Amino acid sequence: LHREVVGSVHLQNASATMFRRQEALQTMDQGDLEPPHLYNSSVLRKAKQEQRDSVLKIVHGAHPITSLSLMKHSQPYAGSIYDIALDKAVVHYFTPTQLFLYKNQCKNS
Repeated sequence: LHREVVGSVHLQNASATMFRRQEALQTMDQGDLEPPHLYNSSVLRKAKQEQRDSVLKIVHGAHPITSLSLMKHSQPYAGSIYDIALDKAVVHYFTPTQLFLYKNQCKNS
């Protein structure tokens, strides 16, 4: 539970190294040994990855093309991912702003 909270709240906009450094500064004095409750950087990176995977609905062990296909048909990516090709792996995606500019340019030409 604590790992999920750290991944979702604290690591959302910070790197694992920066978060660990801030935690160490708050709990330790110069020359202290690392306390056992201070997470390793690898644990923090894994927590951040698990949080991102849950937000993106990526299933661990699933085929990447299957994950992309699920993302193509779910929010917020529906309408942004257009083509997924397996033979020569290619993914075509466009932001709504890019589509607007392209369609506007086509009308004016």
